[in-house]
Amino acid sequence: MCNDEKKVKIIYYSDCYFFAGCENMLISFFRSNQIKSNFDITFVYGYSKRYEEGLNDRLTNNIKIIPMKYFSINSLYSVINYLDNIIIQKILRILIRLLMIEYLFFVYDIFRLIIIFKKIKPEILHINNGGYPGSYSCLSAVFAARYCRINKVIFVINNIITPYNSIFRFIDKPIDWFVKNNMTIFITGSKYACDKLRLLWNLADGRAINVPNTITPRTLIESRESLLKRLNIKNDKIILCNIALLEKRKGQKYLVESIGIIKKDFENDYNKFILIIEGEGREYCNLINLSKILGVNKNIIFIQKEKNIFDLMNIIDVFILPSIENEDFPNVILESMSFGKPIIGTDIAGIPEQIKNNVNGFIVKPRDPKELSNAILQMVNNEKMRVEMGKKSLEIYNELFSYEKIMKKYINIYNNLSFNK
Repeated sequence: MCNDEKKVKIIYYSDCYFFAGCENMLISFFRSNQIKSNFDITFVYGYSKRYEEGLNDRLTNNIKIIPMKYFSINSLYSVINYLDNIIIQKILRILIRLLMIEYLFFVYDIFRLIIIFKKIKPEILHINNGGYPGSYSCLSAVFAARYCRINKVIFVINNIITPYNSIFRFIDKPIDWFVKNNMTIFITGSKYACDKLRLLWNLADGRAINVPNTITPRTLIESRESLLKRLNIKNDKIILCNIALLEKRKGQKYLVESIGIIKKDFENDYNKFILIIEGEGREYCNLINLSKILGVNKNIIFIQKEKNIFDLMNIIDVFILPSIENEDFPNVILESMSFGKPIIGTDIAGIPEQIKNNVNGFIVKPRDPKELSNAILQMVNNEKMRVEMGKKSLEIYNELFSYEKIMKKYINIYNNLSFNK
């Protein structure tokens, strides 16, 4: 295309009170030279300081950004999350639901987004939501798009749709009906999530499709030798690693318990490895205390925030993600695959679509520290297997999930939408 005037305008919209894993796909779009050269893109997001910090940490190029900085539901949740008392946090979240505060912001956000959409006049709206319903502001975007006559709307759902199993979800039914009937296409990261969406809403195959996530290549900053020295890890240690938010749904509790089992029953093998757990979250102190109770704290390194996760990926031997719920198609597994690492993951959602059992890693039952410990022991005691599985991880990543291939799929979707006026 010759100039910006001929480019199809796309608005990317997201609303999350922190920069989560599913937000990393946005960075993939914003760094794509093909997308930037063929489309005029603007990013609109619900502002919070924590989200802005995460965005600025990952975004390395200039794109048009519009943060919605007025008071929002994100502002409210950000205040709640700063409270130390978890019980009070839960009570306040319940009150927000009972008082229908989210629905008040839902209406408020419709009007805010109408103003933005009218000003930019995009041909395509690309909504990036954590789950469904996820952020109600993302649902507001569908209503605003209909009012502004934006007829090409993509809704990306980065988790499993929540069924109508509570009064709050039942209340959502009219909103869901409108979203379902005013959406051009739904996209999910995993086939599992796509099947769940089609089944609940009785969608035709063409209305909901699966496009796997991918990861944006990052430059290594710190050498392997320097990082090992900084973390005080000896060269002869096998390095296991978990990188995730420290929340109950990520299952780190069962990972620490599995290390306790290995120490108790396989002392010699226990001395062969070190485990790194990287991440921030409510379970941080609980996990440290559990490691002390089980006597494994000397073999576990807790890192709250590593500047460049890829530096950490570069030094590990095995990646482990023991998630137990609310998971879809974890980017962190894709990152480890791109580094040619063998992986241990649980049998939930889209994880088995990334890990082929006994090929590039092991699939274990959720909440089963004994089975997880057995998988870890196999990895620790078989270097040849680790190497072969790592090679398979890289092969699968390059074949199915590489950055270039996934970006090409999205560009084809955009082109098809823009050509079908």
